[in-house]
Amino acid sequence: MERKPYKNSVENKSRIIFSLAEILANKPFHAVSVTEVCKKAGVSKNTFYRHFKSLSDVIYQSIGEINNRLVEEAFSLASNQVYDFILHVCSGWYENRVLYKGFTQDETIYIIRSMIRRDIIYFFEKNNIEKTEDDLFFEFFSASFCIFLRWWALHDFAQPPEEIAERIKEYLYGNVFEELSKYL
Repeated sequence: MERKPYKNSVENKSRIIFSLAEILANKPFHAVSVTEVCKKAGVSKNTFYRHFKSLSDVIYQSIGEINNRLVEEAFSLASNQVYDFILHVCSGWYENRVLYKGFTQDETIYIIRSMIRRDIIYFFEKNNIEKTEDDLFFEFFSASFCIFLRWWALHDFAQPPEEIAERIKEYLYGNVFEELSKYL
């Protein structure tokens, strides 16, 4: 017997994602349960587990999809400049600020940092930008992004993406990685 696709599969997945983000805007990650998210989203636990393995997986999948799209879009830009990448990512965060606000808690920011680190390395490799072999470079770069993202989310994304991108650029250039200057 062929299984029929669920009529509201995409909608249910989206409701789960946004319900978790809304809950996390007011409650620590460790205090949230799948049951609570399902109740808020109006879906069953079976529906939740059809789409996600865990609450962490909700964050990985949703932010991962956004980050992957942003990175691919950054490659379609006419520039391989690191600043243009930073600005594009900041603009994407701003467009998806409802999710990022909920998903940038102290307990969950590490998930986003690992994705951003992966994306930065990918950007450098794809654009043949000479990079340091020092792993600390990418750790610092991704951590800096996350510090700014967390701060921006805590301030309700009040600043425009251009201002945040410029601050990230100034911070990276002015504090540690002067070798980045040729790309900024």
